[in-house]
Amino acid sequence: MLSLSMNLIESFFNTTDHMKAEHPVVDAGDVYKMELELAGFGKEDVRIKVLDDTLYINAKNEDRSQKFRLRLNNSVSEKHIDAELKNGLLKLTLPKRAVAESTEIEIKT
Repeated sequence: MLSLSMNLIESFFNTTDHMKAEHPVVDAGDVYKMELELAGFGKEDVRIKVLDDTLYINAKNEDRSQKFRLRLNNSVSEKHIDAELKNGLLKLTLPKRAVAESTEIEIKT
């Protein structure tokens, strides 16, 4: 059951093959959670941004660089994403976007 759930999440988020294998996105109720190992990188070395519904993570220092990307498929509240880097582990909390209520549109004559 867990592997089926993970496959659905991976296909939903359209992760790259590199991320599927090493950095699964976990559905934790009201949020999605993801962890990335960034040993050797400090807070000042890591840049995280959202552009065109895609989360980009770039880690770069004098010795090396790593890049990750995660397609959000309009399912994450981008302004409320939380990131914490501690002991080389980047923890991301991706709050789910609230389900919009439908609005009826009146047709004018």
